Amino acid sequence: MPKEIDRSKLPRAVAEGVMMFGDISVRVAVLTTGQHVLMDIDMAAGLGVGRGGGSSNCAEMPSFARAANVKACLEGALLTAPNWRVYFIRKDGRGLPQRGIDARAVPVFLMAIVDADRSGALHKSQEALANGSARMVAWCAGDGLVARIEENTGWWLVRAQAQLDHGLRLVQPEADGWSKVFPDSFKTEVNRLKGWRQNPRIHLCSPEIGNITRRIVWARLAPGVQEAVEERNPSVRSKKTGRSYRRNRHHQHLTREEGMAALTGHLHGVGALMRARGDGDWAGFAADLDRAYPVVNRAALLTPPTQRSSIGEPLHLQLSLPLVA
Repeated sequence: MPKEIDRSKLPRAVAEGVMMFGDISVRVAVLTTGQHVLMDIDMAAGLGVGRGGGSSNCAEMPSFARAANVKACLEGALLTAPNWRVYFIRKDGRGLPQRGIDARAVPVFLMAIVDADRSGALHKSQEALANGSARMVAWCAGDGLVARIEENTGWWLVRAQAQLDHGLRLVQPEADGWSKVFPDSFKTEVNRLKGWRQNPRIHLCSPEIGNITRRIVWARLAPGVQEAVEERNPSVRSKKTGRSYRRNRHHQHLTREEGMAALTGHLHGVGALMRARGDGDWAGFAADLDRAYPVVNRAALLTPPTQRSSIGEPLHLQLSLPLVA
């Protein structure tokens, strides 16, 4: 570690683990800065680069780039990943500062080595480096490496629980008195985007509006909120009519400050997306909504990242409910 680095200013690992790339074992960590790192020295050992064999120039190059021809093939990669080097303190605070490689830079470095091998720039003695890089890069597509680091360190569950705890702080057990929260423009915009504008009275109070509100508001407000408000405000059946109804509006179960502020902000954002689309363009609005306000259901959030439908999904993004009718 360079002498000028102040240990007291270094980030600390909040989660640590060991990740296997086939038969290659690499220690990984998530830091207080939110960075995901792989141990530099473990990468070198896993790729068959020992302590000897050329000067390492540790301040400028990863430890597996000791040989001159490997340094040459990484020069371009370093331009696209200039902040690859991360010094940090172990979770227990013991020992010397560790040097990690930012997970976002790892695929860039590995592909540079793979490309160099394909072009014949590597020597036969560097076969382990070439083969190891090819095996490891297969695990790094999209955000897959980040997701796997979170799973191997257990950090995904810590984050998921924190998000659920935040969502539950928005909900209260008892209902407050009713007050108007949803602007009239909300239903008007739904009618316009759905192509119902010519006959709005038929649809303003229809059950479909309630289903749409559930899908574009409550399913996306914050993790766990939809389940919590539906548990506190369940659907009951009327003894007189036999029809189902809820005793309160869902928003009456939100906390007065934090919960209502979250709902108001969400409605403003959704309203802006609605107004940006032309008449009848529900499909366009649905696509915009999925990008800006992804669904955050509890079950998906508590599913390990590598067991989700797409390993490239960031932790906070979940599968969206179908919006196009």
